[in-house]
Amino acid sequence: MVISPTVRESEELFPKYFFEVWHALESSASKEGPSYKPPYFRFLTLMSFHAFMQENVDAAIYEVGVGGELDSTNIIDKPAAVAITTLGIDHVQTLGETIDLIAWHKAGILNKGCPAFTTEQGTEAMQVLDQRAEEKGVNLTKVTPGVALHKVALRPNEDFQSKNASLAIKLARAALDKLSVIIDHGDDRLPVQFVEGLENVVWRGRCETKMTGNQHWHMDGAHNEQSLKVACQWFGQITQNSKRARVLFFNQQSTRDAPSLLGSVYRTLYKDFERGFYR
Repeated sequence: MVISPTVRESEELFPKYFFEVWHALESSASKEGPSYKPPYFRFLTLMSFHAFMQENVDAAIYEVGVGGELDSTNIIDKPAAVAITTLGIDHVQTLGETIDLIAWHKAGILNKGCPAFTTEQGTEAMQVLDQRAEEKGVNLTKVTPGVALHKVALRPNEDFQSKNASLAIKLARAALDKLSVIIDHGDDRLPVQFVEGLENVVWRGRCETKMTGNQHWHMDGAHNEQSLKVACQWFGQITQNSKRARVLFFNQQSTRDAPSLLGSVYRTLYKDFERGFYR
């Protein structure tokens, strides 16, 4: 069962753990007064803790919901490792409208004594991350794609995926070290298990192509100006040699600034597509 692209659970276990947490909250709350349940994302976070503990998982990967400093996932004192991916303007109602405010919140996941990594950032964002890391006594490591990744067939084969893969490698190694798992790798080569994982991963809704009859559907769930620019560049590159008409569908249903987002799409692709639909 897919709750979202990043939250997956089996059809059998999901209702089991859902109602175990639901009834536990109802029972404990009734002792204090009117029954109260946490909002959707916080409930899922709590349920995931319960499910992972019941299943005795070796390692759990958590993606923050919004920001980091005040996020419901940010309650683990000593995670195996943390990482901050490329930052952009997003969730401005909660985090603020400038990149420095957003970076401040994102740096909230940094914990003293916990390995911390980040990919390259803009100057202003990096300054804030470095400052907060210093305040927290954290050694924040800047990660760039290494030579070993050049031989890995990443999907999608884009610059941002190389950056993501570099962070994933650092996180995986930190988690395996925490579990005292030794994976043999020599020189600067990646362990074969890492290569297989990186090449076989399927990232739904990110630079994804589907075939329906003789039609090609290119899909991406980008939802801020920065990621939309990257998604549109990918779309333009992958279809630039096509002799068929290209039609762009743009859908925006949240509280984000739709005109600004559509403007990012237009500025990137205005020379490349013949017809556009906005919903």
